[in-house]
Amino acid sequence: MGTFIGITGTLFGVILGIVFAHNIEAIRQFVSFVFQVRVFPPEIYFLSKMPSLIDYKSVFIICFFSILITFLASLYPAISSSKLNPIKGLKYD
Repeated sequence: MGTFIGITGTLFGVILGIVFAHNIEAIRQFVSFVFQVRVFPPEIYFLSKMPSLIDYKSVFIICFFSILITFLASLYPAISSSKLNPIKGLKYD
């Protein structure tokens, strides 16, 4: 179950991050319009628009290690619970 939660969270985070990175300029313009503030004023930051570059190789490596760590972290509780006797565990509930 822990591995499933980790994989789901990793994939959701990757998808959300890529969508956010692709639309960062539109998000900046929306926030500026809604709150009537200039986010990253060009005269201070020397940016005409928000830059965004996605390195898919890095995204894949991070995703792979995130899933690997999730798997390894959920392995110990699964092994520990498999050694328990369910009859003794339910006896005291």
